[in-house]
Amino acid sequence: GGALPAAAAAAGAPQPQQGAHASEAHSHSSTEASVGIICFANGARGFMGTLKERYSDFQVHELADDGQLAWLSAGELEAPREVENSGQSEEGGAAAGPGSAVQATQEEVDAAVAQLAELVGQEAACGVRQLVADLKRAAEGSGGAGEGRKGAIGEGAGDGSTRRVSLGVVPDKPTRARVHALFREKMPFLDSAAENRSLAVFAASAAGRHEGRKRKRRPPKYVRFALLKRNMDSHETLNLIARYVQRNARAFSIAGTKDKRGVTCQWVTAERVNAQALAALNRKLRGVRLGAFSEAGRALPLGALSGNRFTITVRSLRAAEGEEVDNMAALVSEAVAALDRSGFVNYFGLQRFGSGAVPTHEVGAALLRGDWALAADAILRVRPGEHENATHARRLYADGGGSAEAIQSALDALPRWMLAERSLLRGMQRAGRNDLVGALSHLPRNLRSMYVHAWQSRLWNAAASRHVELYGVEHAAEGDLVFVEEDDGGSVDPVGLPEVRCVTAEEAEAKALPASRVVLPLVGARTRLPANAVADVFRELAAADAVPLDASEPAPHSISEYSLQGGNQGAYRRVIVRPKDLTFEVLQYDDPTAELTPSNFEAILAAEESGKGGGQSAATAEAATEAPADGSDAGGADGNNGSQGEIFQALRVQFTLPSSSYATMFLRELCKQDSSTKHAKSLNHK
Repeated sequence: GGALPAAAAAAGAPQPQQGAHASEAHSHSSTEASVGIICFANGARGFMGTLKERYSDFQVHELADDGQLAWLSAGELEAPREVENSGQSEEGGAAAGPGSAVQATQEEVDAAVAQLAELVGQEAACGVRQLVADLKRAAEGSGGAGEGRKGAIGEGAGDGSTRRVSLGVVPDKPTRARVHALFREKMPFLDSAAENRSLAVFAASAAGRHEGRKRKRRPPKYVRFALLKRNMDSHETLNLIARYVQRNARAFSIAGTKDKRGVTCQWVTAERVNAQALAALNRKLRGVRLGAFSEAGRALPLGALSGNRFTITVRSLRAAEGEEVDNMAALVSEAVAALDRSGFVNYFGLQRFGSGAVPTHEVGAALLRGDWALAADAILRVRPGEHENATHARRLYADGGGSAEAIQSALDALPRWMLAERSLLRGMQRAGRNDLVGALSHLPRNLRSMYVHAWQSRLWNAAASRHVELYGVEHAAEGDLVFVEEDDGGSVDPVGLPEVRCVTAEEAEAKALPASRVVLPLVGARTRLPANAVADVFRELAAADAVPLDASEPAPHSISEYSLQGGNQGAYRRVIVRPKDLTFEVLQYDDPTAELTPSNFEAILAAEESGKGGGQSAATAEAATEAPADGSDAGGADGNNGSQGEIFQALRVQFTLPSSSYATMFLRELCKQDSSTKHAKSLNHK
């Protein structure tokens, strides 16, 4: 069916270690084969190149669920004004515009004043009655002085009429709220406001000019903005912003995380955070810009995006090892065209499985089968090749046998960025060393979910590889799963779990359905397996990890969060994805350090620098921090400074992928190269 196993392109690649328990942890980071990444979708020739030589070589812009692209320019960094001459006061009613007439009958005014008298007393209520009478005469053009003004506690407007009334001190907050509500609902032509410890009422025609003051408008509950970052982790960036504005990080919501190593732009919502305070951070934070502020009706839900737009530059193009290329531009063109036709296998990338010695899917397997001690040990055990500070802290815990003293010593020594380890140790302190379920519950929810999702993803990858090996990438096979909503050309609603059905023998024989419609489950309580040989992969791997898949099997524990029969409903994911709006260009350059694809981050820095009139500035200093994204010296793409006059070639490719699809898997298919960081670094320095 046109599919090409990775082994055919990379001889000697290790086979998947199917069914390995977490106790059999790898001594190094996950390899592609160990997490089921085996096949390619087409047999086009590949090539090598340098990835992420500069941060701008990898650019990502999020597409909201309504299709709006997250983009930020220098002119969008300021927040809308939060201070207005009218609007809602800090503690008051809505002000009417200048010259507003009394829109109420005398009976309605009398009833409202009677209610007011019960709240603030008869004397203050009489003053409000006189204020309303004066407003009526002004609207009728009489301009006469008020009569019977005895008892009014107010100020005149110069024509004898009352334009301001003090209601006196109202110490009870609920009573003040009822007063404001009364004016909003019964007398909206008046404006109530707090003044020092008193309440005051203003004629609408004078409210705006009283003492010429401006009053703050309450900020909207949710503010949406675009977050542009360079070489910054999404969650670390939000934590940093939260500390600056003195809010909990939970006040900020994103649809999904973005790559650290690159320039990315995504939508964020903030709850009860002043937009101007956020905009002020543009003068303080390096590697981060915030802008395109607007009001939002709700917090941004996780997964509320339609996709991501990528702009990727691959430098120093060269032939794959052991091959020769006469025309690199032609080879690249053929590879792009082949990918455009076939798509790529929609694997979960290696990022899904962590970069530590203990892959996250092995922790997930331990949680799912209820092996709490092994799960905790996998998170805390000493890992080879880790930073010496982290190793020292882990050894303090291990050598102390998990005692209370060892836990505290390890906490004191652990770097602050080791969130999982710190959270688990604190959980042990609070829940007790013997209550590991309670201790594990102190891990952030997203981390707990990540471990289980990684296990589901490993099964999915292995099943996708088996599907491609057995049935190819062109047509759906008998027993494959497809979305019912797409039978009539409809689109799948991302809310909830879409209904699926099996491909019939007649449909398979007629090759009626393309492979791009085939989905496989991220196994859960509500998903079903395909009715063909691919289902065996799920059963075999789950059985090897002692994790029950079938609802009829006895659950190993009662914690629904870590149960496929309980709280985890599962999901479906397409086996083959075809990128949209795919374009490419082969570039030639002679300066290995040149910016080949400047991002909008560099454009903003340039605009900020030009606005400062030259000289060393914050923008200049920030621009100077740009370095090779792999941490190497700023030499040539081949690991040297390049020969005088030497010409290099680069590929600039742009494409859009649906949410949760990995650009690393797109590049793996395009270049026919291993996607691991270790392999990429080895290529970058050859």
